[in-house]
Amino acid sequence: MRRTLQAIIIGALLATSPGMAQETTPFFAGKTLRILVGYENGGTADADPRVMARHVGPLVPGPGNAFDAYARLLAQHFGRHIPGTPAVVVQNMPGAGGLRATTYLAREAAKDGLTLAMPAPGNVTEPLLNPAKARYDPRQFAWIGSLNREVGVCAVWSPEIRTLEDLRTRRTILGGTGPAASSTLEARALARLLGFKFDIVLGYPNLLDIRHPAERGEVDGFCGLLVSSIGPSARADLAAGKFRILLQTGLHPHRELGDLVPQALDLAPDAQSRDILSLIFGPWDFGKALAAPPGTPAERVETLRRAFAAVIEDPDFLGAAARGGIEINAMDDRDIVRLIDTFYALPATTLERARSILAPPD
Repeated sequence: MRRTLQAIIIGALLATSPGMAQETTPFFAGKTLRILVGYENGGTADADPRVMARHVGPLVPGPGNAFDAYARLLAQHFGRHIPGTPAVVVQNMPGAGGLRATTYLAREAAKDGLTLAMPAPGNVTEPLLNPAKARYDPRQFAWIGSLNREVGVCAVWSPEIRTLEDLRTRRTILGGTGPAASSTLEARALARLLGFKFDIVLGYPNLLDIRHPAERGEVDGFCGLLVSSIGPSARADLAAGKFRILLQTGLHPHRELGDLVPQALDLAPDAQSRDILSLIFGPWDFGKALAAPPGTPAERVETLRRAFAAVIEDPDFLGAAARGGIEINAMDDRDIVRLIDTFYALPATTLERARSILAPPD
């Protein structure tokens, strides 16, 4: 009995010692977790055109760009699902269409689980298409999960362009932002691979700024519009027939569009063309993904993955997303990794042709 009582007392003393307290206290307790976003807070999405509306009406909810909005929504709810309940903040690191933040995550961010990023989808395949500019391997990131599977569309306001055959037979003027913007690259690929007669007029501040010029007939429309960004105003115009959605450019049809709108992948004339379209449009399948730096301790990555899985089932989080008009269609880390692996397994001849198609004209 005496030995048993001594063991209990010694065990209690050890449990309250500083060393034992350090071992049992969750790593994240009292710390701050950063989520990097490669765009301005409440501003434009740099070279990437998928942004929230500023001057053109509520195509999307609230101010700012979509990456910033998703990250800030997550930050409000993420911490309470992480053991130790750390503070979670969003840090904006704009530059080069998200490439600055993604490169920082790959090469400079501390590998302690306290820095995450929401890379632009195009940053994931950029090392394949522009290896001199993107010097990292996204397969080395510790992927946490994605908040939404994005699907892009081509939208047309011209009353003379109503079908896919019209896109092949009529000269269609599309608005765009810059030569390296996602919508520009996507439109160039659609023209080359599917035979659409696209002329692209660049120089608009943001892709969604093209809505009013399209309504005035200055251009016919634009590609690269995310279904998740089509808010009440645009939906009313769509229902009234003021513009039409002629093509989906995702890997999978959007749950609201189904088979009502054709998919670009289904129109590919051959397997290589389909692979190139998948390479260009595919990263948007994990459009709002979260990643930790390469080398982050596995146990902390798993903690963050469990917390992410919990937050996307959290009624408070889902309710806040619904009230803000923010679409949630989550993907886990395993699906992200599988998809990235398919991109990096493409033959060299396919990648070479893709680079040729996406290269800006002389």
